[in-house]
Amino acid sequence: MTRGRRVGLAAAIALALFVAYEVISSFVAFTDDAYVQSDLVALAPQVTGRIIAVHVADNQDVAEGDLLASIDPVPFQLALDQRRADLAEARAQIASDQHRIASARDALAAASSAADFASENEKRLTTLASAQDVSRVALDQASDTLRRANAARDAAQESVAATEATLSMHQASHARANSALALAEWQLARTKLVAPTSGTVTSLSLRVSDTAQADVPLIGIVDARAWRIVANFKESYIRGFAVGSTAWVSLDSDPWHLRRAKVTGIARGISREPVPNRLLNYVAPTTDWIRLKRRFPVTLTLVDPPETLYGCRRQGGRAAMSGAATRAISALRRELLEIDLAGPRGHHCSRVALAVTLAVIVALVLRVDAPWWAAISAFVSTQVTAPSSLRRGALRIVGTAIGAAAGLLLSPWLIEDQVALSLALFIASSIGVLGLQVSRHGYAWLLGAVTADMVLLATLDDPTSALSVACNRTAEVTIGTLAAILVSHLLSPREDHAPPRPRAPGWSDLLGAQWASTQHAMRAGLGVMLVPLAWSWLQLPSFSQAAITVAAVMAVPAISDDDAANREKIAARGTHRILGCLIGGLAGLAVLIASFENFLPWLAALAIGVWVGAHVQASARDIGYVGTQGAVVFIMTMVQGSGPPSSIIPGIERLAGITGGLLIVEIVAILLTPSARSAETR
Repeated sequence: MTRGRRVGLAAAIALALFVAYEVISSFVAFTDDAYVQSDLVALAPQVTGRIIAVHVADNQDVAEGDLLASIDPVPFQLALDQRRADLAEARAQIASDQHRIASARDALAAASSAADFASENEKRLTTLASAQDVSRVALDQASDTLRRANAARDAAQESVAATEATLSMHQASHARANSALALAEWQLARTKLVAPTSGTVTSLSLRVSDTAQADVPLIGIVDARAWRIVANFKESYIRGFAVGSTAWVSLDSDPWHLRRAKVTGIARGISREPVPNRLLNYVAPTTDWIRLKRRFPVTLTLVDPPETLYGCRRQGGRAAMSGAATRAISALRRELLEIDLAGPRGHHCSRVALAVTLAVIVALVLRVDAPWWAAISAFVSTQVTAPSSLRRGALRIVGTAIGAAAGLLLSPWLIEDQVALSLALFIASSIGVLGLQVSRHGYAWLLGAVTADMVLLATLDDPTSALSVACNRTAEVTIGTLAAILVSHLLSPREDHAPPRPRAPGWSDLLGAQWASTQHAMRAGLGVMLVPLAWSWLQLPSFSQAAITVAAVMAVPAISDDDAANREKIAARGTHRILGCLIGGLAGLAVLIASFENFLPWLAALAIGVWVGAHVQASARDIGYVGTQGAVVFIMTMVQGSGPPSSIIPGIERLAGITGGLLIVEIVAILLTPSARSAETR
């Protein structure tokens, strides 16, 4: 190759690279002039006083509402006591004024009566004097009496007006005292400095005995919710930018990982000079001694930031479940220490245990296929009052009957088609969970979907069992529910003092305002659809327990538009479900080790376990579902056939099947729920 050709080739390559750069830069904007920033929240006290405690350290992470520091409350408490005394004095003065007004009005009434009498007497004597029936002296005396009576009435009226004016003045004093009391209470409350937002304490120099001045910042917090990336782009680039556009970011803290971000703001102007306190941002026109084109700030937010990117610790599913388990165990221990047989709560637990015992006896006498379903129905249908038990039981029976009929009608078309069966499970489960969220008869929708799934799943074991399963489940649920209604009718209070339930939103606008509920129902449906597949793949014992797991996965908490809150709720619910399953199952196995051969001791042990489960279920410490799940699994472990179990092996297999299924359910729920990090991105 000649020299001229080499020069031409080099020029062509350079030109091609230049053209490629210009073309690419027309579609792709790049800058390394970017930084990550947040907001500094300067916390200033609203009252002046001496610092008596500092509850945080420098660079400590805090959550919104955490106590940071305390100001000496004694002066404010004394001021509050004084304001209360002033208010009490004002109230006493008003009472005294009202008493004086009443006395003055009585005096006015008496003076008015006397004046009226004197006036009538003077008129009568005037008539008699004109006829010379009385002396002139008597008439003069009557006229003088009338003048004195009128004067006394005028004085009484002035006294009433004066006392009413005094009352008005004291009422104004009472209003001032009331306002002063409210101010003193507000000032006392402001002696506790709490974090206004979640974040990290920075540059803390506050110490005990320092004097806090009102409206003078004491503590700085780097806001964990305001992190963003500010990138300065040349003005020739930003004309193609739009809010919501996708950007890719590489951070110095994680240089070999591109992360997706969204454009959340584009500056429309910059300051030409670095003048302080300007409302426009100033972007230096030079970098490393090179003068550049004017650049404008563009704000970006990472779509899926790493947990430690911003120095704030985000709680993932594992941490949420661990914390939920710790709190649940602590609350459970306190509940067991507070067992009271004599109170209203103890009476309710006794009614629940009696209803379950009655349901088991009737189911065993009638020789139904699964007497534990009757016992479970009695447990969940027995409410605090008779009306609520009747309402709950009616919804349970109706929902079960409709679900059994639907599953029976669908089973002939789905027996030979695994894909169609999976789709039917998905549709039925999604409708049931959605009905639970939006319908005022949500419990019936849920039970209908659960029963339909049970009937369909039974055909996987035995294609001819659909009719028997549908009839048996309906009969068992009816037996247990009627036992609960009977016990509640005879023993439960008639008055229903429960607060009115919130109005159900209904089935309208499912793709709009209620899209969060629709998404949640579809996730639950997908989870139910995957349960039998995972069950078969892992070869868990007793495939019939898949129906129990289906019921567990569909008993979901209420959903909201806050994905982070939903994930935390699902993690807590799943933790309570697994914890209750383990406690109830292990308690049942421990009882079975005693090898009860007589019916009455076995029935008494069953009633005691149910009583404890109902006690935990009625807890006000947000662990009620631990008691529900524990009692259900305890019943299923204890009640295995037509009487006391003769072996512990079926109980172990059943517990293993339920526990394994619940673990599958929780894994599916966590995988299908939006991540907490995505939910926290702003």
